[in-house]
Amino acid sequence: MDRVRFYLISYYEEHAGETETDQVVVYAEYQDIASCVGMSRRTVGRNLQKLKECHEIGSFRKKITISEKQYRRMLVSLYSREET
Repeated sequence: MDRVRFYLISYYEEHAGETETDQVVVYAEYQDIASCVGMSRRTVGRNLQKLKECHEIGSFRKKITISEKQYRRMLVSLYSREET
């Protein structure tokens, strides 16, 4: 899940200033994310579902959304795991 989380954090950082709101919409398809992180599309889908359940990402019209609050939550989750 950390590879997907890292991908989404990077995506947010790259696209954060492009909208007037704090929401970033991820336009990448599951297969594109899977190719970038070296996982199957199905595994990426399961990881994204877990991230939704943890409120680290949202969805709107079948697209992944990340707010600033969710971005910060993902950072904490990612880096608190690395320290243990």
